[in-house]
Amino acid sequence: MGRELVFALWHRAIKNGKGLHSKKEVPIHRVADISGDTQKAKQFLPFLQRAGRSEAIVEYVFSGSRLKLYLPKETCLITFLLAGIECPRGARNLPGLVQEGEPFSEEAMLFTKELVLQRECLTDSSRQHPVMHLKYRNEVTGYKYERGPG
Repeated sequence: MGRELVFALWHRAIKNGKGLHSKKEVPIHRVADISGDTQKAKQFLPFLQRAGRSEAIVEYVFSGSRLKLYLPKETCLITFLLAGIECPRGARNLPGLVQEGEPFSEEAMLFTKELVLQRECLTDSSRQHPVMHLKYRNEVTGYKYERGPG
């Protein structure tokens, strides 16, 4: 009985031109990836600082302290560095050779992945030192870096 209902609704959508079967042009969703382009990042920086607190989603974890965030409101991808922690450098592929990773670099990256990958967070870039707040089970946890005196 469920299959016939789905089939009937599908034919009704085709007949009425709804959703996928609409004659309207599909809007193009453009996302600016400013994570690798220094010039674009410099252009976006004042805009992001004025925006202040922004919701974000952790899209990728490069290492224990380097993340790629998607900001849906600003429709851009940024690289976010967690300040105040020192993570071991992971293995890298350089032209002609493979550089070995430091001890515990893989463990640091896996820990960060388990903690934040594909989670919503809040970033506040209006301050001198940006802040990241992780949303988890309706709780907000903050990660903040403050420089000491001197």
